[in-house]
Amino acid sequence: MEEQLFSWEEGEFTGEESIQYYNCTLKVDIGLHKAGDLVYCIELYYGGGVLRIWNKEGNAIHQQKLILSLGETVKI
Repeated sequence: MEEQLFSWEEGEFTGEESIQYYNCTLKVDIGLHKAGDLVYCIELYYGGGVLRIWNKEGNAIHQQKLILSLGETVKI
């Protein structure tokens, strides 16, 4: 799912329900950030259905609900 939103240089699990990705390039607009922008960190908190963008100082600068939807059926 995240590959549709951004690319990243490294990532790590930060809990059972959370992953943080670092040095991310957006593939779509997120909040005030535009496709192609580089952001320091994106956290996907699956437990709460939230995407957060963090700056290098450790401050969340954007937070948005994640909504999962199904696409087309693919062959198994």
